[in-house]
Order: sequence, then C-alpha cells, then structure tokens
Amino acid sequence: MNNSIVLYDNTCRLCNSTVHFLKKANTVGKIRFIPVNSSKGEDYIRAYHIKNNDKNSVIHIREDKYYTKSEAVLSVLRIYKNYKILQTVLWLVPKYFRDLLYDFIAKNRYIWFGKTKYH
Repeated sequence: MNNSIVLYDNTCRLCNSTVHFLKKANTVGKIRFIPVNSSKGEDYIRAYHIKNNDKNSVIHIREDKYYTKSEAVLSVLRIYKNYKILQTVLWLVPKYFRDLLYDFIAKNRYIWFGKTKYH
C-alpha cells in the first residue's frame, strides 16, 4: 500500500483523539495526518480539487483518489490489519446508512466532544 494522507478537523476533540490513537498504531508510517485547515491541508484540497462540502468530512487521499465520510474511515481501516473484522462488517452496511451515521456524528461532534484549543 502506498503512503496515504488523512486530512482531519483539528478543532474537533473526537477527530484529534482518533488521530492520536491511529498515530500510535501507525508504526510503519504508512499514513500522514494533516489538519484540513492548515496550509499543507489546503494545498492538498487544491491539488485534488476537493469540493468545499467535502472539507467538512475526514478525507483520505490514497493512490491519486480521495475518499470522504464513511468511505474514508473504511479506507483508513483497511491499512490497519487489527481492524479487518470491523472493516468487513462496516462494508456490509450500505453506504447510504454508513454516511447517515457519519453525518449524525459529524453534526454533533462539537456538542458531544467539544473543541480543542486549535480553533
């Protein structure tokens, strides 16, 4: 698997905690985590012609393609071998329902988990 990039919302505590957890498990360095609102993140947004509404999602860039919402989550899980069962089960759920759940969590993430000092 080629190196990949994850663009994430660094003002979101849930997102930051998840990235921190994944960084610890990312022992082979296959994923780079970059805040979406950083200058480097904006460079990737422009380079991949990512739409503004997709910037509100986690974005996984891999092999010259980008994935958002639940597909981004599953694409990242694919790299972590310890989560194969979770990934397989989630792939069985239709994308429509996965994205509904993703959107529900994303809409409430600041209310439930708060914001970091980076905002």
